[in-house]
Amino acid sequence: MKKLQRTNRKIDVLDRRIVRLFEQRMCAVKDKAEYRRIHDMLPKQKKKKLHTEVVKKTVTLACDKEMIAYTEGLVMYMLSAAEKLFRQTIKRKTRRGGRRSFV
Repeated sequence: MKKLQRTNRKIDVLDRRIVRLFEQRMCAVKDKAEYRRIHDMLPKQKKKKLHTEVVKKTVTLACDKEMIAYTEGLVMYMLSAAEKLFRQTIKRKTRRGGRRSFV
């Protein structure tokens, strides 16, 4: 029973770290979208092609080959969430004079 409790605590600690890293990643995505919006640099690459490249690159980082399919699913979810935030940030209305707002 103690081993199970230790394992559960370990999972809780890892979950907190994963959430913090995910939030940091999403903040970086938002920063990138805001920069691109301000400088009129909308993405030119098709979403599907970009996602495939990111997934391939990220999956190669998996240390445990048995976890590759799960890693791929996690990365696809992160990309989907990031894309929603990116689109939301890009679509923000512009201020007077064509200058884009961070608000």
